[in-house]
Amino acid sequence: MQVAEVKRKLGPSEFTTHRTKMSLFKLRPNNEQPRQDWDVPDEELQRQIIANGGLWEPILVEPMPGSDEFQIIDGHRRWFNSKQLVEVQKLTEYEIVPVEITDKPMKPIERVTAWVFIHRQRREWPELVKEGVAYRLTELVGRAKAADLIGVTLPEIDRLVEVYQYAREKFSKRGDAAITWAREVGSMSTRWLTPEIEAAIVKKVNEGLLTNSRELRKLRKIVKEPEALAEFMRDDGTIDSAMEKLSGQADTTGLGQGIVRDLDNLITTLRSYSWSAVQEVKRDPALKSKLDEADRLIYQLRDIIGLSTRR
Repeated sequence: MQVAEVKRKLGPSEFTTHRTKMSLFKLRPNNEQPRQDWDVPDEELQRQIIANGGLWEPILVEPMPGSDEFQIIDGHRRWFNSKQLVEVQKLTEYEIVPVEITDKPMKPIERVTAWVFIHRQRREWPELVKEGVAYRLTELVGRAKAADLIGVTLPEIDRLVEVYQYAREKFSKRGDAAITWAREVGSMSTRWLTPEIEAAIVKKVNEGLLTNSRELRKLRKIVKEPEALAEFMRDDGTIDSAMEKLSGQADTTGLGQGIVRDLDNLITTLRSYSWSAVQEVKRDPALKSKLDEADRLIYQLRDIIGLSTRR
């Protein structure tokens, strides 16, 4: 049933919309949708739709010129999973869905900014899509305006775009996981991520020898041990096989070398942080407390080995 038209602000633009219900088969997805995992069946979402007796929130759509169909602006996952209930589970009662229709088609920039605006309002800003949105907005309006719309700094928008481009270039075979892999590789220290090691990582990821991006964090230890690194660099070498070489050497390293390794890991980790991001938490009392504790321990260590600067 159609209700009165309302004015709705969707980012910088304002649209007149009205709500009604229609067959989900009259809706078409947006091929430039920022979120790339919307067409994956979500059993939990499907259970929620059934428990609710249908969708609880209308799908935002726009008219398609020269057609009686409508393009989805927001609500791809709700639409896809409702469609799964109808087509796969044969629950035809879920074919009719609530929609909110804009009074006119959107321009590309309006479409993307409306999507960003809606998801920021809902506090649904999954990291999985941030890079893709940053890339698309930068193409449409430039980096400064894109940063403003998303709510990040210029260095951060550059970083998001860089990760997105790296994911497309290196990990296109990994589908939705490409961004996650690109983030993990991008967070590694350039001190030991040589072109050869980077190429080996990319090759092993695309060949399925690396299946979990968190495994890459173990490379910080592997690269420091020649035998373990040589094992990883073999064509069929894996993180696990390299770690076996590493564990075999654990007892031969002295306490001093162990401390050096731990300090090196700490330095590498700290250097991986974005200092602009750290600025945002500089008044956190817990952070100050931990820094004070770390400072005391470092001073005590220097004092024990005779490197104290205290007079």
